[in-house]
Amino acid sequence: PNLLDTTLVIRALSMLRPRPTEVIESLEWLVTMQRSDGGFALFDRHSATASWLSRLPLGLLTHTLNDESSPEVTGWVLDLNREHLVLNHQQVESATTFLVKSQRNDGMWRSPFSVGFIPATSAAICGLAERGERAQKAVRRAVDALLSHQRSEGGWGERPDSESRGLYSDLGRSSPVQTALALLALIRSREVGVTPSIEKGLWYLLWN
Repeated sequence: PNLLDTTLVIRALSMLRPRPTEVIESLEWLVTMQRSDGGFALFDRHSATASWLSRLPLGLLTHTLNDESSPEVTGWVLDLNREHLVLNHQQVESATTFLVKSQRNDGMWRSPFSVGFIPATSAAICGLAERGERAQKAVRRAVDALLSHQRSEGGWGERPDSESRGLYSDLGRSSPVQTALALLALIRSREVGVTPSIEKGLWYLLWN
């Protein structure tokens, strides 16, 4: 089972009324998958981590063998909890602590798929958006980081090898998917409202 995919399926099926049994069972399973550091990983809650695995040329297989807590997965689980309220107070606090501690110095978060920082940063902002003062500083830093990478045409575009380079690297053009993720985070942050940056990003999506 993949936690990231499960959060997306739950979100889609939650539109149905009454709530399907499958959604209830999936939510109950998600709750049990929180790891001891407060985060949620892609596949497991007990798998051992080994830093040397990340140095092997295994591609995405690295994350199967070294399934560590992921800011991206944790962010979407927290965001899902906003509607379903399946995590207790301590679980929410632990997940919040994990996200705050795992934020990079540049304000962004690392993706479990090593395909750039925007996906994880969007998820983390959405997960922390309603955590109030507890996460306000982290959200503000992340929002500033996203805004600093907005391209002149209004969108966002990040090279997939940003993480291996160690810093955000511009793709040279905007990507609709990455633009949508960045906009979702900015809108959900509740700190920026409908700003010129958001409006510019929306126009990019509408015309591309």
